[in-house]
Amino acid sequence: MAMPGLFAAGLPPGARIGQLFTSPVRRCLQTTVPLARSLGLQPTVWPDFFEVGGMYDQAADDSGGQLGGLTQAEIEREFGGYDASLVGAGIAGGWWRGGRESEEDAERRIRGIVQRFRSMAAEPAPGPAAGARVIAAVGHGDLIRLIMQEVTGAGKDVSFGSFNTSITCLDFRSDGVVQVRYSNYGAPEVFHTQDVTT
Repeated sequence: MAMPGLFAAGLPPGARIGQLFTSPVRRCLQTTVPLARSLGLQPTVWPDFFEVGGMYDQAADDSGGQLGGLTQAEIEREFGGYDASLVGAGIAGGWWRGGRESEEDAERRIRGIVQRFRSMAAEPAPGPAAGARVIAAVGHGDLIRLIMQEVTGAGKDVSFGSFNTSITCLDFRSDGVVQVRYSNYGAPEVFHTQDVTT
């Protein structure tokens, strides 16, 4: 099954992905390239959609040495066609400048991400997309784990796996209900090929 087919699994009939968001971390920006090409979409870099912990060097010390993220100009130069305007042109040191993110800070950030998804569910679909607003967001395992805990209310007693190249599909309904269509689904061999067919 080709990549768009994997993303379309479980979507309402006739629904199509109309927006594509990605983490600002280089490995996610790279993963997004074939997906954007196959979907014919311009990716938007979402600065808050990074992995839990942020950018740090675990070997540097126990608290994690501070690293910077890519700047808006670096993202636009390396990944032509990406909309990195949310990163901010005035941030000289890159999108990340905070050392290692605490679990508490990550949980607050995740609540903001979930609230943004809920807000987007109430907005009309942009551009030529008709009907349900369907977005894809390329992120990270622990980020997805915390999003799943937040939307299900399961808390820390329940852990949601999110393996590399897997897909989780959540339906943020306008009535506030979040339907988990599927979680940790995928065919990794599709994502490890050089060319993804449409």
